Amino acid sequence: DLFVRGFIGGRLESSGPAWRNAVLNRFRSTWTPDRIALVYLMDAPGIETWDRVNQEAAEVQRAYWSRFSPLGLGHHVEVARPAEALLRHDQPLRAVALLGLYANAMSDDDLQLAVTALERAIKADPNGLLPIRHDVLHLLARLARTETSRDQLVAFEWALLPLVLEAHEYPLALYERLAIDSRFFVELCGLAFRREGEPAPSLSEDERNRAMAAYRLLQSWYGPPGVKDTKDLAYEPLHAWVDAARAGLQTNGRRVIGDLRIGEVVGLPSGLQGEWPHPAVSRLIEELANADIERGIELRVINSRGVYSPSAGRAEREKAKEYRRQSERLRSSWPRMAALVDRLAASYDAWAEREETEHIHTEDT
Repeated sequence: DLFVRGFIGGRLESSGPAWRNAVLNRFRSTWTPDRIALVYLMDAPGIETWDRVNQEAAEVQRAYWSRFSPLGLGHHVEVARPAEALLRHDQPLRAVALLGLYANAMSDDDLQLAVTALERAIKADPNGLLPIRHDVLHLLARLARTETSRDQLVAFEWALLPLVLEAHEYPLALYERLAIDSRFFVELCGLAFRREGEPAPSLSEDERNRAMAAYRLLQSWYGPPGVKDTKDLAYEPLHAWVDAARAGLQTNGRRVIGDLRIGEVVGLPSGLQGEWPHPAVSRLIEELANADIERGIELRVINSRGVYSPSAGRAEREKAKEYRRQSERLRSSWPRMAALVDRLAASYDAWAEREETEHIHTEDT
């Protein structure tokens, strides 16, 4: 097979399409569709080749497009022609790879092809897109920069959640939906957590997968709720989102776990001057006076601590001092938030003591 490929490639390079056409006219009646398709695959891809393939029998066309590679098409390729052919011959994964590879060169008129390719590839097997993750992300990023329906983008991201989580190609539409639609947040909590006071239900595999997807999405979202962008965070939209979310969580029996999750997504944003916590969050905490939301803030801050290099507790001591300075600043206006920050300082003091003890034991040994 390698010898045949090398021979065909060499003759095509030296003699061009005329040699290809002469060989195929001579041997077409005795060669299999795969052998005929191989000759075309060894030739340079482009309009002339595709026109000739389109004149072949359906079996040859199918064999060609089932082995077609999007590589080597040049910088100014018109992707619509090969993408349409790939979809016509039931090759949505290859169509996605092609469109993703040339996403930045696509015209807006070709975007519906991208939507169709993704829809069909997801329907066939969403896991099949994992090996071409970067192409998929480039294609989604291209769609995100256009007037593509946000509902459509959310549906794609949800179906491809393992693929899009922790991607940095563009801000996820799922996060935007969570930020502006508290009902979506409540829906995800309903999928991820059982009703309070009830035993764990027996779930099908599909239900377990959806529950895990909802949990992972909630865990990966850092907020803030109520606005699309952190710089726009203000008390009124934050309060409205939290009120609506808490009402929905009360109705669907996830009040406590929901309050914890709300705390986790309201606790991290800083103010416009870089101060933490954000003034809108401090005001919200004072008004709600809710221990579960406060505990959620503590959990998210603690879990966002990151990995500290061994410093015999010095780094933790400095962090504790910083939190105590913040607590003093907050105490007169926002006493509940000040108490929360004091608890964070105490946690860092405890870590410092543990680091100091481990350092001493290490030196002794």
